[in-house]
Amino acid sequence: MSASPDIQQPRVRNALRQASGLKVEHLTFLTTGWVSLCYRAEATGKSYLLKLYDEAIPTPLLASSLDFYLPLTHYLCTQQLLPQ
Repeated sequence: MSASPDIQQPRVRNALRQASGLKVEHLTFLTTGWVSLCYRAEATGKSYLLKLYDEAIPTPLLASSLDFYLPLTHYLCTQQLLPQ
């Protein structure tokens, strides 16, 4: 595991609450992936994988675009194929 990047955790937690309704209590840095920073987000007794992308760094995605990648991730979660 590499050193945790300097992010504004309160801002990230607030954005997650506004976007998803999740009240994230803890963010734990996991690693820097190929295209994102990966965190374990803990909210109401559940854990989630949070991936943060830097818009300033154009990086190719494995999936063709976020318009494909994010709905796919949501589908896998709601179908309980990858629930977290």
